[in-house]
Amino acid sequence: MTFIREGAARGGRSSLLLATMAISVLSLALPVMTLQVYDRILPNPGSGTLAVLAAGVCVAVALECCLRLARGYIINWNGAAFDHRMSYEALGHLLHSDLAAARKISPGEYLNRLSSIGRMKDFFSGSTAVILFELILVPVYFALIAYIAGPLVLVPAVVLGGFSVLAFVYGRKLRDNLERRNRADDQRYDFLLDALTGMHTLKSFCLEDAFTRRYEWIEKHSALINYDTSRDAAASFNAANVFGHLMSLMIIGIGVERVIHGEMTSGALIAATLLAGRIMQPVQRALGLWVRYQDYKLSKAKAGELFSLPTVKRARRPEPAKRGQIRIKGVSFRRGPEDGGTFENIGLHLNAGETVRISGGNGTAKSHLLGLIAGLYAPDSGEALVDGLDPLRYPNGTLRRHVGLLKTKGEVFRGTIRDNLTSFGSISEKEARRTTRLLGIEREVARLPRGFDTMIGENEGGTISPGLQQRIAIARVLAWDPGIILFDNADRNLDRNGYRAVYRLLVHLKGHKALALVTEDPNFTGLADRQLWLEPGGLRPIVAPSSRPVAAGTRARAAEVEI
Repeated sequence: MTFIREGAARGGRSSLLLATMAISVLSLALPVMTLQVYDRILPNPGSGTLAVLAAGVCVAVALECCLRLARGYIINWNGAAFDHRMSYEALGHLLHSDLAAARKISPGEYLNRLSSIGRMKDFFSGSTAVILFELILVPVYFALIAYIAGPLVLVPAVVLGGFSVLAFVYGRKLRDNLERRNRADDQRYDFLLDALTGMHTLKSFCLEDAFTRRYEWIEKHSALINYDTSRDAAASFNAANVFGHLMSLMIIGIGVERVIHGEMTSGALIAATLLAGRIMQPVQRALGLWVRYQDYKLSKAKAGELFSLPTVKRARRPEPAKRGQIRIKGVSFRRGPEDGGTFENIGLHLNAGETVRISGGNGTAKSHLLGLIAGLYAPDSGEALVDGLDPLRYPNGTLRRHVGLLKTKGEVFRGTIRDNLTSFGSISEKEARRTTRLLGIEREVARLPRGFDTMIGENEGGTISPGLQQRIAIARVLAWDPGIILFDNADRNLDRNGYRAVYRLLVHLKGHKALALVTEDPNFTGLADRQLWLEPGGLRPIVAPSSRPVAAGTRARAAEVEI
C-alpha cells in the first residue's frame, strides 16, 4: 500500500542499525572480561591487567548506555512523527473523499480506523528494524558459545527451538482474539455515537436505563475479549521468562559437570551463561514483535480501508465569476435498490433571480439532487455545472461563494457561536453579522450570559435551542453571499421567530439570487416562479395555483402567518 511505503521510507534507519551494531559489540565486553578474569587474571594475581580491563569495561558499558538512550530517542521521535503525519493524511483523505462512498461506513468504524494508525507506529519508528537486526545477531552469540563452551551450545539451541514452537501457537491464538476485539470495538463505538447523537430522544422516551443495560452487555463482551487477549499475551511473555531461566539452569547444570571433569573452564561456563542470556533478550523482544504484528496486520487493513475511499480531485484553475447560474444536463444518480434516491436524465436550467420549487419523488432523491448541485456527490453520468464549472472541480474553499446548501438540520461545530458564524475565522465578523441581523440572531444571542462567546456543539447541545442552532447554521452558509441558494426543508427545525426570519430573508433574496426550494410549506412554495416534479425518469414542469408568482404585499403578509 502506497501510504505505508511512504511512511516507512522516512526515518533514520541506517543510524539505528549502526547504533544497534555498536551496542551489540559493546555488550560483549562483560562476557569477555569475565572469561579473562577467571581464566587468566585469577590464576596470575600479580599482573596489573585487571585495572586496565575493568576500566575498559566501564567505558564500554557507559558508551552502550549512551547509545541505547540515543536510539530510544530516535525511535520515539520517529513513532510520534509517523503517527502525526499519517493521522493528518488520513483525516485529509477522509475530508476529501466522495461523500456517497463515505456515508456507507458508520462513524464508529471511522473512529476505530483512525485509532488504528497509532497502533502501527511501532512498525515504522525503527524499533522493528532494530529487533530484527538483533535477531540476526543471535547466530553470532551461538557461534561464540560454541567457540567458548563447545557442545554446550546445544542447550540454548534446543530450548530456543521449543520456545519458538510455543510462541507460534500463542501468536495464532492472539491473532484470533485481536480480530474479535476489533469487531467488538466497532460495535461499542457505534453504540456510543448513536446514544450520544440521540441523547435528547433517549431522554424524551425515558430509555436511559434500557440503553445503560445494553451498554453494560456490550462492555462486558468487550471486557471478556480484552481479558482473553491480555491473558494470552501475558502467557507468551511468561513463557519467555520461564524458557530463559530454564536455559540458564540447564547451561549451569551441564556446564558444572563439564567443569568438574576438566572439559571446560569456569570462566568459559560463566561467559557462556551470560551469552545465553544475550540470546534470550532479542528472542523475547521478537516475541513481543510477533504479538504486536498480529494487531498491526488488523490495523493496517483498517487503515487501508480508510485510504481506499475514493476522493474528489479539485481542479487547480481560476475561480469562475459568480453568476448564480445552474446548468444540469442528462444527469443520472444511481444507488442500490434499497435506496430510493435514484434518478436519471435530469435536466435543469436556473439563472440568477429565478426561483424554482422541486417536489415529488421521495426526500432522499430531492436531497441527492441538491447535493449534486452543492458538490456533495458526483453524478454517475451527465453534467452538472455551477457558474459554468463542475462543482467537484472548484478550487478548495471557493465553491461556498457560489452555492449554499441550507439543510433540513444544519450542523453546528464545537466552538463558540462566533466561531460557527465566521467559519472559524474564514470570514470577517462584520460580514457574518450582516446575516445574523437579518435572521434575528443577535437579539437572542444578546440574552445569553456570554453572548457570541457561548460554547455550542456536540457536547453543548442544551446551551441554545434547536431553532437558534438551525438559524446559526443557515447564517454561516449565507454569510459567504452565495449566488445560488439550495433550500432543503431548512424550515423544519425552526421555531416561530426563526421561521418568520428565514422567510423574510428569502423574500429579500428573491429576484437577486437563484433559489432552488425543496419544501412542502405553502408560504415558501408561494415564492416559486415555477415548479418541477422529480421522478425517476427526470424532471417535468407542473402547473399549480401555488406556482404563480406571489406579489410582494402577499409575501409580506405571509411572513406574519402564525405557525
